[in-house]
Amino acid sequence: MSEVAASMTFREHLIELRSRVFKATVAIFAGFFVAWAWHIELYAILTAPLRDAMAANNLFVIKALAITESIEVYMKLSLIGGVFIASPFVFWQIWAFIAPGLLGKEKRLILPVVVASVGCFALGALFCYLVALPFMADFLIRMTLEAPGLLLEPTIEGSVSFVLFLLVGFGVVFELPLFMYVMSALQMVTWRGFLGFYRYWVVIAFIIGAVLTPTPDPINQTIMSAPLVLLYGVGVCVAWFVDNRGKPGASKRALVPIAIVLTLVAVAAVVFVFRQHEQPVIDDVPADAHELIGMRMNVAEQMQSVADAQTSRLLAPIRLARAQGWQPADGQWLLLRDGEQAALLLETTNAQNKLDALGAKLHATVSLTGPARTLTFADGGVRWQVMALGKRTLWLGREAVLARLMAVRTGKTPHLTADAVMAERLQTLQGSGPVWALTADKRGTAHWLPGGALAQHVKLGLAVWNEKDLTLRLECRGPEAATALRDRLETWLADIRARDTQRDSAVARRMGRLAGMMAQAWQLQARAGGVTNPDTAQWNALAREANALSQEVNLATGPTATSDPLVQLVQPPTTSRVELEGAVVVWHLQVDVARMLGVVLAGALQAP
Repeated sequence: MSEVAASMTFREHLIELRSRVFKATVAIFAGFFVAWAWHIELYAILTAPLRDAMAANNLFVIKALAITESIEVYMKLSLIGGVFIASPFVFWQIWAFIAPGLLGKEKRLILPVVVASVGCFALGALFCYLVALPFMADFLIRMTLEAPGLLLEPTIEGSVSFVLFLLVGFGVVFELPLFMYVMSALQMVTWRGFLGFYRYWVVIAFIIGAVLTPTPDPINQTIMSAPLVLLYGVGVCVAWFVDNRGKPGASKRALVPIAIVLTLVAVAAVVFVFRQHEQPVIDDVPADAHELIGMRMNVAEQMQSVADAQTSRLLAPIRLARAQGWQPADGQWLLLRDGEQAALLLETTNAQNKLDALGAKLHATVSLTGPARTLTFADGGVRWQVMALGKRTLWLGREAVLARLMAVRTGKTPHLTADAVMAERLQTLQGSGPVWALTADKRGTAHWLPGGALAQHVKLGLAVWNEKDLTLRLECRGPEAATALRDRLETWLADIRARDTQRDSAVARRMGRLAGMMAQAWQLQARAGGVTNPDTAQWNALAREANALSQEVNLATGPTATSDPLVQLVQPPTTSRVELEGAVVVWHLQVDVARMLGVVLAGALQAP
């Protein structure tokens, strides 16, 4: 213990402690406000694996049961983020308070332990985020939805608490080798004692896995328990190294098993992550894509049942894939629309085996085309190509469209997700609804505007259809352009409502029938009144006028139609409203799938 620490009184220690706690609190308070500026992003990042698992099971909404629930969650996340931001300074304050009272040997032990504990915790949380959390979330959601009549409605509080619980749990679990190192360094347990306890630890690990995992199934327990068993083995190696470091040549011998174990763990982790995270098909979309459309499996068949000739042609790649029994691994069909053609990008399992099986079925030869295995076949007079790239990627479409995808895969043209803004939009869209569309050029955005009006002011268009609600977000080039576009859309919608021929015709027909009934009534009244009645002439005149009005209305109410799908989309019973959010125009519609499909998939207008 240093002389300064020994000379301090108890009151001076309390004053020192108060000073350190105050400084740490101020740092956390400052970190809270920094994190609060990014609270939406923190929420999005933390819940991304959970929302992906929900979207794969056709759940797209996380609810807030109270008006204060969201702000409570955001404050909790901001506080955690503030602690994380201020943690280096907080650890320094803790160290500055306890260091004067430690011996040199104790200092050499504690400082590396503190640094290593942060790294182990971060490694455990990362393992949970990339591997355990997506699997657990998907498993729990599927198990819940399997029960008949059971409705799953996740809340923001429950979702965030679930994610934080797993992240902290796995972070603490990965501290095990460090804990074993400290016990060995303090000569409390030898490596032989740890090794002799190994068989008991296996049982304890599965008990811990059963307690920490939210379900009693063996799969989730194994995901938690297997790292515990493996980490215990790493801890035994570390303890062996500590116990033998004083012996001649022991340090070099100790490095061999430790290096082997750590290498095997690292290689296994890299192989697992590589196999699970092969380049996603979304990265094959070109940056100048006309339109990118995603739809979940459960709505694809419904869409095909209401598709017209044009949209059926664009849905043909999905129809062909479904005919072969191919299904997307993440439950999402991904269509790249290029003019009047479309290509299907499918992330699946055993892609090359599927291609070989199709070639054997069609008695065709699978050839090697660059980095892909390719099969060409005809269907209904149309020549299609199927390409298998790697183990998880299949493309199906016309040769010209697949050539564009190949140019992206080989690095000749940039891909859509190279833009950070586009990558963020795609991440949000894929979990927002069963059908979504993204367009980033004027050909695609013009489809969403009446006559292409003000298309030059729009830089990005996002559309999401959920149940019967279609939401279109048009990101404009500044607030002024957004205001002009909103005014243009509202004027156009008012004009459509004013000349709504369907509603006008229905009202006019009702008026015509009413006029006819009035004519008959006046005629009956005239007959009943007799020739000598002075009112008979007036009743006859009224009957003639009502009858003429009825005939005139009936002649004017012939059927009318419009060839503009966008006009058809907003006609009754569709309801529509336009909102302004800064530089974004948000257009909400309530529309059935038959109307929506023609606009989301085929476009409201022909490409300019």
